[in-house]
Amino acid sequence: MSIKGKTMNEKITIKQAFNAMTSYLEKDYKRTNSDEVGGLLGDLLLFPDGGTFDPAAWEDWIEAVNDIVGDKNYLLTRLESFKVVNSFLKKFCSFPSEGDDVSRIIKAFVVDENDKPTNNDTWNLWLKCIKKAIENEGKPYKSPFV
Repeated sequence: MSIKGKTMNEKITIKQAFNAMTSYLEKDYKRTNSDEVGGLLGDLLLFPDGGTFDPAAWEDWIEAVNDIVGDKNYLLTRLESFKVVNSFLKKFCSFPSEGDDVSRIIKAFVVDENDKPTNNDTWNLWLKCIKKAIENEGKPYKSPFV
């Protein structure tokens, strides 16, 4: 597992973390063609003004950030952002079924009692998605549906 202290503690913005989550979900959608993940991605699309297609998505994202790191902390470590994804998906997808694809993703974004991600593949892909989000910041968004 590439969980080095420096990597875990480097900070990103909440928007970069949101974009990393979207990137992760896009990769999952491309791999599975899951209708559930596709629907979720549709709700999370960011408009040029920064709003999401479903306005509740950004509000739930901010609530999830606050649940993990407290109010008004708009910089997250990579590990904190990983935990925020779990919290957000539980909030935004209020009642995922046990066997659905959103539940599968929620279970992949879990940390153990030592605050280490339990799924190495998910963590490593998460780090790649963060890198992509940072590199693509300010560039026009390309939808996975076109």
